[in-house]
Amino acid sequence: MELGSKSYGTGSWFSGQPSAQTGIFEAPGANALKVEAALRDKLDRLAERFPHGIDEEFAFTIGTFVQKSIQSVFITLSVAVALVVATVDLFPQQFRTTLLPCIVIPVALVGSFSVLYLLGFSINTLSLLGRIFAVGLVVDDAVVVVENVTRTLRDRDLKPGPAVKQAMIEVTGPILATTLVLLGLFIPVAFVPGPTGSLSNQSMLTIAATVSISSLTALTLMPAPSRIMLRACDGHRQGRSRPSTTGSNAPPAATGTA
Repeated sequence: MELGSKSYGTGSWFSGQPSAQTGIFEAPGANALKVEAALRDKLDRLAERFPHGIDEEFAFTIGTFVQKSIQSVFITLSVAVALVVATVDLFPQQFRTTLLPCIVIPVALVGSFSVLYLLGFSINTLSLLGRIFAVGLVVDDAVVVVENVTRTLRDRDLKPGPAVKQAMIEVTGPILATTLVLLGLFIPVAFVPGPTGSLSNQSMLTIAATVSISSLTALTLMPAPSRIMLRACDGHRQGRSRPSTTGSNAPPAATGTA
């Protein structure tokens, strides 16, 4: 009795050595990383009973490609967040005014995970791609709120509380309108039939969920910190723009003789 092959009509080689190759594919909807981890664990246990001189090797695994792709997407996402923060800081050039809109970025991105979980989506290249696209959109509503509060404090003689309330009355309608327009753009694309819809389904729904959460955050979270943090900026601005001209330090009136 000897160890041989069932059929000698075909042969396979791996790294210059004779081998027996087997292809294993995950079922539709399965997690490739979990399938690979379970397969490696099973083979490690089976290898203990392999004859001497026989070992297992993976010629190609989709898990390696998925991991590298996700790492690249995370790097791109980090760069996108940094560019958005730099762009927001370019115009007001004040730390507090820049910080408030940037609070929305992690809230919207992390909050979208809960929506995707309810939809049955996983963290993959398509869903992460949708987050990259959404990074530039999530700060728009918060920037509108902060800028309008700043303008109201600057142009009207109101205390921070009434100023924030008036600013929110002015921008609530436009924020809701722009959000509905964006949802009307992305959601229909997610349900396009055929390969196009299959590729864009997760990314488009990710963008829609992220934009919705960012708008909700801008309308509910931004007013309170704006009332607290922008008050000091406004007082500093008024102190510079309205110097006192009365009192003992006031310059004397100019006099002269004909």
